[in-house]
Amino acid sequence: RHHEWVVEAFMRCGTVIPMKFATIFTTEERLRERLLALYETLRELCGKLQGKEEWGLKAFCDLRYLQATAEAEHERIKQLKAQLAGQPQGTAYLMKKQLEELVTRETDQLLSRHLESIYQRLASLAHEAKLNLLTPHELTNRKHGMVLNAALLLEKTSVNRLAEEVRALRQDYAPRGFEFELVGPFPPYNFSQLPAC
Repeated sequence: RHHEWVVEAFMRCGTVIPMKFATIFTTEERLRERLLALYETLRELCGKLQGKEEWGLKAFCDLRYLQATAEAEHERIKQLKAQLAGQPQGTAYLMKKQLEELVTRETDQLLSRHLESIYQRLASLAHEAKLNLLTPHELTNRKHGMVLNAALLLEKTSVNRLAEEVRALRQDYAPRGFEFELVGPFPPYNFSQLPAC
């Protein structure tokens, strides 16, 4: 935490290029050698990162909303539901399994389409954007699972536009079971990877 506080304090004063967590130099000479070896890379990164900061957007979704949409809109799902009534037990069981698989597939496709649209809306505002690994459900303290974890490298002057876009996303996607969490600013950890020591 102290390391993060120091990096964030320097970030308020200018451009920072954070090194990988737990990077340790045992001597000042070793640090100097490493910085000289990285001189061109550091120069390029300083140019890329100047005037920018990292923000994160996390999306959470109650998939029951998307499942209900898939069930209401997909013709084959509606047909299978209608055909289930009055079927012998064995046939009904097999049809029910087929229906469950189809609902799952259609729900996943609907989620993928929404996530692609959300990500494109965010990426259009950013200098650079990346998708990060999803945080496991039990670590998020959220009722519903995380479905998107995006990192955005933004011009500092674009932060208000990002906040406006997140408000619009909340309005557009709340009826579909989505919640959004905007976090930042952070040092540009996702956009400043240095070659290994």
